[in-house]
Amino acid sequence: MTTNCLRSVCRVLFGLIFPLLVQTSWVFGADSEPLTASASVVAPKPETAQGPTVIRRRATILDEYTALPKGDSRNRVLFNVTYPFGEKRDYGLTVEVPYAQYQANGVSGYDSAAGLGDIRTFLIHPFATQGKFIHSYALETYFNTASSSALGQGSTTLLPSYALTYRHSKAFQLIGLLQYQFDVQREDGVDHVRTLNLRPFMIINFPGDYYAISEVKAILDLEHDNRWNVTATTSLGRLFGERKQWAVFGVVGGPLNDFARDFVQKYQFKAGVNYFF
Repeated sequence: MTTNCLRSVCRVLFGLIFPLLVQTSWVFGADSEPLTASASVVAPKPETAQGPTVIRRRATILDEYTALPKGDSRNRVLFNVTYPFGEKRDYGLTVEVPYAQYQANGVSGYDSAAGLGDIRTFLIHPFATQGKFIHSYALETYFNTASSSALGQGSTTLLPSYALTYRHSKAFQLIGLLQYQFDVQREDGVDHVRTLNLRPFMIINFPGDYYAISEVKAILDLEHDNRWNVTATTSLGRLFGERKQWAVFGVVGGPLNDFARDFVQKYQFKAGVNYFF
């Protein structure tokens, strides 16, 4: 069963990536000079300023709507700020505060609610560069701050992470993010959390200041019979402004296997704005 799921993930990855590469083969002829950590990760130029491992001062407001499997839904408005620090400004800290709304349907066992969700932080540090490869480690934390059990996960979890970024050029990059998630605090009645998360990203910068980001998120649940939960998202955005200091983007996502479809989400939409300062 696990083998079949892994094969499905590989097919999905190929299906997502191959058409984009065929349609945008120009990226391999773009400027492909080696990009160092100091040049491309810390305060990168606008055309390389996207992705989860980038350290650049930015503020984001994002609206996220998720249709849940039992007919209920959740909407979150996320406010986050990323700021570099350290002597070489090679550490980055993101703090995210969500306002969440949950719409019940009478089946899920929860009542409709609105209020503060789980606050998230993300600390990252690129520690080595080898040609076009950048190695980073990170720590993501979800704090159990939700004002209602329907608005959060009911536990505080840590996600130590390793990321490998391959920057072929300013127009094309691949990122592999490996995370181990576990809980350090949980409310009564909430299951233990222990998962292994595999998150490959592909980022393409198009002419006209457009960019696209595709992600497949495969979660191996180590607490519940090693079940896989696999979802995918694709986003399209555009930079604008005199210094390319603004970006608007939209994201669509959904499940790739039966477990994710039956227990995680039916589909998801996001729209947001970044301001680089």
